[in-house]
Amino acid sequence: MKKHILFSISLIVLILFFATPNILLASDDAGAILDNLADTVGTVFTSVVIICFAWAGILYVTASGDPQKMEKAKKAFIYAIIGVVIGLFAQTAEHAIKEALGI
Repeated sequence: MKKHILFSISLIVLILFFATPNILLASDDAGAILDNLADTVGTVFTSVVIICFAWAGILYVTASGDPQKMEKAKKAFIYAIIGVVIGLFAQTAEHAIKEALGI
């Protein structure tokens, strides 16, 4: 379990490493900086969601009819869907904040 967490953190750090220049190259405009930050977070989030769905699929395929393993795959899939809902809520919140600040 600790290896999976370490792998996930390493992957997120790697994605952030390649996505960070977009934030650093932003102009002095607060709206542009916020847009770049939102794009970077969206890129990281999308990558993690794809990995979660792939992992849930692999768990399901390798379950071989074992009810415990199939339940684990089902939970992983549900958690991935919850992650997508949270991500969509975050995008909505970002747009609401920008609208409230007039950016």
